Amino acid sequence: MADVTVDLKISVQDMDKLDEVAEQIKKLTRVAALGFQDMGFGIKVIRAKILVDDKVEGFDVIEEKIKEIEDVSEVDVLGMDRDSF
Repeated sequence: MADVTVDLKISVQDMDKLDEVAEQIKKLTRVAALGFQDMGFGIKVIRAKILVDDKVEGFDVIEEKIKEIEDVSEVDVLGMDRDSF
């Protein structure tokens, strides 16, 4: 099995919904780490490292599912790393 760790920055339209969106992300995919990053001026983003099995599912499918979550305005891929087990 070859997992790819994908580092994401997820912007949310309503700062009051950060926790709710984070919980929905946890339900969609395997999350290795998840937290919040202060961008300044009261704006925060969700930082998530998710695990994707590249033999079973493509990252594009997961990215589209995250973008479909209500209040998600943008999903940026900050990096990818392949882990072999």
